[in-house]
Amino acid sequence: MTEAYGVLVESARGHQRTLESKPRIRVGTAICGQAAGALEVLEALRREVARRGLDATVSEVGCLGLCYAEPLVDVQFPGESRMFYERVTPDKLPPLVEAHLVSTSIPMATLGAPGFPGIPDLYDLPMMLNQVRIALRNAGHIDPTDLYEYIAVGGYLALDKALSAMTPEAVLGEVTTSGLKGRGGAAFSTGTKWGFLKGSQAPEKYILCNAEEGDPGAFNDKGILESDPHTLIEGMILAGYATGATYGYVFIRHGHEGPIERTQRALEQAYEAGLLGRNILGSDFSFDAEVSLVGESYVSGEETALMEAIEGKRAMPRYRPPFPAAVGVWGKPSNINNIKTLAYVPQIVSNGGEWFAGIGVEGSAGTAILCLSGNILRPGMVEVPMGLSLRTVVEEMGGGDADRQGEVFADGRAPGWGAERRETGHGAGLQGDGRGRGHSGVGRDYRRRRGGMRGGHDAAAGGLLPVRVVWQVFPLPPRDHSSAGGPGADVPFRERAVRSGADA
Repeated sequence: MTEAYGVLVESARGHQRTLESKPRIRVGTAICGQAAGALEVLEALRREVARRGLDATVSEVGCLGLCYAEPLVDVQFPGESRMFYERVTPDKLPPLVEAHLVSTSIPMATLGAPGFPGIPDLYDLPMMLNQVRIALRNAGHIDPTDLYEYIAVGGYLALDKALSAMTPEAVLGEVTTSGLKGRGGAAFSTGTKWGFLKGSQAPEKYILCNAEEGDPGAFNDKGILESDPHTLIEGMILAGYATGATYGYVFIRHGHEGPIERTQRALEQAYEAGLLGRNILGSDFSFDAEVSLVGESYVSGEETALMEAIEGKRAMPRYRPPFPAAVGVWGKPSNINNIKTLAYVPQIVSNGGEWFAGIGVEGSAGTAILCLSGNILRPGMVEVPMGLSLRTVVEEMGGGDADRQGEVFADGRAPGWGAERRETGHGAGLQGDGRGRGHSGVGRDYRRRRGGMRGGHDAAAGGLLPVRVVWQVFPLPPRDHSSAGGPGADVPFRERAVRSGADA
């Protein structure tokens, strides 16, 4: 660990102890939350806390992915579980702020010990069950404008490791070993793409991060930027180190104010902390970055049109060759990656390429971030391992066609489906080869591979849509739930291999 990073870690630990020493209320204020009225809830909450004279921290966080439950508010007292409340409105806030909350309000889920009788754990909700959160590991859990909170959960540890103990070639090697492919649509090997740029001997090279995301119904790039922008910045710096680039652009569509403002704030904080600029963390490596905006032009998402837009020209694709790795933005060698692609890199460097390659299926390593919208019971954003069927995502995690559902329980389950499922016997257990039939089999095998079943979950599993197909279940790292009050109490769930706190 470099001395400069050690100082940041100590500051982050002190900051985290302060946060954990008094009640904390988190409000999801990503785009989905704002659309549901989260900003009005946030202001009303601050007024209520002030009116009562409470010494509590009110924090904005990003998108947990449960967009159907927005506005989503969670409350945590020192040493106690986080209590999540769905569809909160300003008129519900006075009873919600009462001591220990549960006397007048029942949460949809909890996170961390000791839990609450009869209330499911957050990661046992139908929409969270099959998730493996890597790029979204911090989304909805930390304040995206708080650098120290990011560092407290292992942020910039990969950058420190790379600059203090790895050569650029070693970093590139881990990314290549991981099997990471571009998440912008082309699925081209990230390691190979970086290798093209590294092979250029030009003194000035660029890393471009594409968050134009003009596709209807797509919000995963924006979700990362407004929920955990530092993970993108760290990935971008690591890309620069591995390829010899010295400047980065985060390309965001004009009008996406949340992602723009939070990314700009994160860049400012990174500069203030010595994580951007000259001699990062006391090393010989220097890297600068900025946000570049573009008008509402879908074609700007094409990599060469993106470069034209950065240069202030009309966003039109260029003829190729020459390719960007030879002649890119400003005529200099450049590498363009999607936001999601770069968001994986810190965890790949921290945990090793083989760890990432072990998630997913052969030829498609890692996870996919999917957006569920339209006429579906549970709209939202999920991160699932490659190889999981779309039927599982849409029908089990998303709840299927909303028109076929009746009243919805607080945890997102549809009444009636559980009873029907148990009567018909769909998904009644595991097959002899370990594969699951329907959700019950898949869910049980998945949880067994991830560290065991949690008691009392069968009712929630039974409340999902019956599915008559069989799909393969792939082994994943064991799951872990942090205990409230101890190290990482506010750290979001992640696979054990992903957990890499600042004191690791």
